[in-house]
Amino acid sequence: MRYLKLMIPLIVFTSCKKDNISNNKNELIIEKQTKNESFHYKEFGKSLVENTDFPKEWEINTYQDTAKKIKKEYLDFQKKFNKLDYFDEKSGTKISNKSFFNSYIKNDSLLKLSKIESLSLLDSLVSNQKKIFYIKTSSVINSIAYEMPLVINKIDLALFNKKTFIKSINLYMEVDYPYSSKQNIGYLNENGILFYKKFRIDEDKTYYLGISKTNLNEYFNKK
Repeated sequence: MRYLKLMIPLIVFTSCKKDNISNNKNELIIEKQTKNESFHYKEFGKSLVENTDFPKEWEINTYQDTAKKIKKEYLDFQKKFNKLDYFDEKSGTKISNKSFFNSYIKNDSLLKLSKIESLSLLDSLVSNQKKIFYIKTSSVINSIAYEMPLVINKIDLALFNKKTFIKSINLYMEVDYPYSSKQNIGYLNENGILFYKKFRIDEDKTYYLGISKTNLNEYFNKK
């Protein structure tokens, strides 16, 4: 399982030089992806997030211990949980120079503490001067509180007015601690309703922490 890694490699992050050439390239990427698009939400994630029910907790067998017997119903719940994940399925345009998105990163409670390993633009929506970007990030946090780096995978929607960052909302987040993980998985429908399930996973159990529902038309106040 990706959320429990006993050995997490420390990947050295090397920042890109900020020069005029790379800035221009990133501006062209952003403009190309937002030009002539109508401003409406696109379905994102899996509808299973909204419709699949889970118990408050169920047992798992993280280390495939043959002596540990797991009930079939628990195995079925874990299979359903695994089917919700879509992070690795999403790919986009790699942003080598993150200067345009610096304000978004600095306003994110996790990313501002992280070393960004990858930053990708998955999609974008535009209306007049307002733009919403679908941003995928992978990063690590080195902390003396943990014996290994924390691994963070996120997908966010970030609202900009021209080049000014306004606010963001998370669609997907996985934070891997040395021996546990938390995973938040969202599904956005075409009407702009975000269904968002939260989970916590340790060595013995997966815990379902509930679901929330957010109307992004109200959250971003895009009208």
